[in-house]
Amino acid sequence: MKKKKPGGGIYAQFQSLVLAAALLLAFLYAGTRWGVEDEIGPKLMLLVVVSSLLFGTILLESIIHETGHFIFGKLTGYRFCSFRVQNFMWVKQGGKLRLKRLSLMGTGGQCLMAPPEMLDGRMPYKLYYLGGVIADLVWALAFLALFFVLELPAIAAVILLVLSLAGWVSALLNGIPYMSAQLPNDGYEYRELSRDKSALQYLWVQLKVNQLQTEGVRLKDMPPEWFVVQLAKGKANTLASTIEAFACNRLMDSHAFGEASERIDRLLQENTGLVNLHRNQLLYDRIYCELIGPNRVETLEKRVGQRDEKYDKAMKHHLFVLRTDYAYALLAKGDETAAQGFLAEFDKSARSHPYAGDVESERELLALAQQKYRRARTADGGGTEEPRKADD
Repeated sequence: MKKKKPGGGIYAQFQSLVLAAALLLAFLYAGTRWGVEDEIGPKLMLLVVVSSLLFGTILLESIIHETGHFIFGKLTGYRFCSFRVQNFMWVKQGGKLRLKRLSLMGTGGQCLMAPPEMLDGRMPYKLYYLGGVIADLVWALAFLALFFVLELPAIAAVILLVLSLAGWVSALLNGIPYMSAQLPNDGYEYRELSRDKSALQYLWVQLKVNQLQTEGVRLKDMPPEWFVVQLAKGKANTLASTIEAFACNRLMDSHAFGEASERIDRLLQENTGLVNLHRNQLLYDRIYCELIGPNRVETLEKRVGQRDEKYDKAMKHHLFVLRTDYAYALLAKGDETAAQGFLAEFDKSARSHPYAGDVESERELLALAQQKYRRARTADGGGTEEPRKADD
């Protein structure tokens, strides 16, 4: 499939600058403590060691950050749903913690919690949103204090310095409002909530949807009023656009493919604040709608050409990606062998997917694509359904 590459943007440059500054500081200190000679070999070895320490501690810092969200969420009335580090996800289901697998491009971890009920259109959100940054800063200061107070061997001192630097890096990258290539950071959404109180309702719905998905409830079975967005024309809001994306996902779950296509087309064209993570997912849904419906070659070429190469690679094991690739292999290419490969990958991913309702929904969409393919083969005596021209 033809794809295009996205740009990294200012956030990626800022992130690289912060990481480079932290790495340089750690490298200079380690070189002083270990008395590294001027030869290039020892300096390169030191750079490798310090780089490994820094990026290893950033993983630990991700756990610290998400634990901060958990602690401050619990303190303000939120209830635990899931805790993810990289693609390992602990989900509370049936009163037990279960280990699942899920990766999400643009995130190193995520702590999702069920929100308290809203009272007079309000609910606590500040500490839950800022909890990660607060934890980053507390531990960064603690590690830095230990670094200055304790007389430690060189390796222990370097580790403490690197741990502190990782905390400052995480606090900066999550606290300063930025829209990354795929998602807004905590500071960005906190600023949106502070400026637009109506966005609080969208946050509540987003967290309630996640709560019910964790419990196995499908989107089509959730209250329809949750998915109504009232946003002034031209006013972008990432939290509102997330609910818009959920509404499209709900239409897919209800098999309302015509309505889903129209709504997705509108979202992809208008400036609603739709983040790239959701934009790219909706592209897959739009391709599926086209395949299961009119199957016009020009529309398919246009939408497939808009797919993001980095996103495709990072999200290739997600159920909606594999479902769409399966449908495309059958209904656009007539390639049963490729389709079976995508189906096998789907079954493998489904076994560790955290949301049972999603698995059920996506299996229905797979079945619909297979049924359409079989009908076409029966109708034309064993051939494949060819995508038709737009004017057919």
